[in-house]
This record gives sequence, structure tokens and C-alpha cells, in this order.
Amino acid sequence: MKKGFITLGILMLMFCINLDAVSLWENDTMDMYSETKAHRLGDIVTIIINETSKATSKAASSTKGENNMTLSAGTGPFKFLPGTTGKVENDFAGDASTARSGDLQAKITATIVKIFSNGNFLIKGTRRVTVNSEIQEIEISGIARPEDILQDNSIQSAYLADANVKYNGRGIVGDIQRPGLLNKLFQFLF
Repeated sequence: MKKGFITLGILMLMFCINLDAVSLWENDTMDMYSETKAHRLGDIVTIIINETSKATSKAASSTKGENNMTLSAGTGPFKFLPGTTGKVENDFAGDASTARSGDLQAKITATIVKIFSNGNFLIKGTRRVTVNSEIQEIEISGIARPEDILQDNSIQSAYLADANVKYNGRGIVGDIQRPGLLNKLFQFLF
């Protein structure tokens, strides 16, 4: 009787249960040995922006001039004009200098939007943050070599060729920093 139950149990298992083998890996995903580094259109790359710029400019100029003139007395109908002499001197010296520096540090996730024939990637990304009606926007684009992208899919902005980094801010604070209409008018007139 025991043997009958065991045989019946085995037969029920064979007919009732579908014994298909199912893989742990889905067909559309990469296997565990494939490369996970960004290399296709649409792949995500984190750009670590660490840009510092400094510029100074100095200029100095001076001019000096002197003009002497002598007018003799008028003749004929211009007898009433007296003779005169005059001297005009012109002396100018000017110095100007300007200095500007900037520092931008950020991380932006970008995507590969084009793959060139030599294997390099065109990468573009934008990050927009709004806090208290202040909008800060960072845009970056550039050409990256595949070997400059690290295993964690990040790249330093210094390794981007033809890099274009834009940092803009709009809102109340940004509006206050811009000159007003009267200030612009006075600068234009004077």
C-alpha cells in the first residue's frame, strides 16, 4: 500500500507540474560577463564638473600733445580782426584693469546622443533646480573618448573635448544683480 501511494504521488507530480527549465537571466538583459560601461546611444554617463577659470587684463595708456598757432592781423575787409597767438596742450594718462574668476562644481547625469565613426561619444546633459522661485540651470555637452569613461560610468569634465558648460540663474536674486533701466541709460549717455 505504501508503494502504491509513492507511485501515485510520482505519477501525479509528472502529469500535474510543468517541469520547464527557467533561466534566472532574461533574454533582453546583459549577462554577468558583459561590459556595463556606457557604450551605446542613450546610455547614461555622470559628468563630474570641476571647472575653475581666472582671467586678468591690464591696460595703460598716455598721450601728450601740444599745438602752437599764430594768426596775423586781418587785411582788407578783415582789418577788424586782431592778430593773436595761442597754444593748446593735451595731456592724458589712463590705467585700467579687470579681473574675473569663477568656480563651478557639480555632478550631472548626461546621455550619449551620438557615436562618431572613430568611436567617440557626444554627451549632453541638463540639470534644472528650482528653489524659492529661483531657477538654476546647468547645461553641459562635449565629446568623450570611451577610455576616459570610468567603470562607474563617470567622467571628469576636463576630459571632454569641445566642452560647453553653461550655468544660468533666473529669479529674484538674479534680477537684483542686473543693472536697472536708469543705470543702463546713464551708462549709455555718459
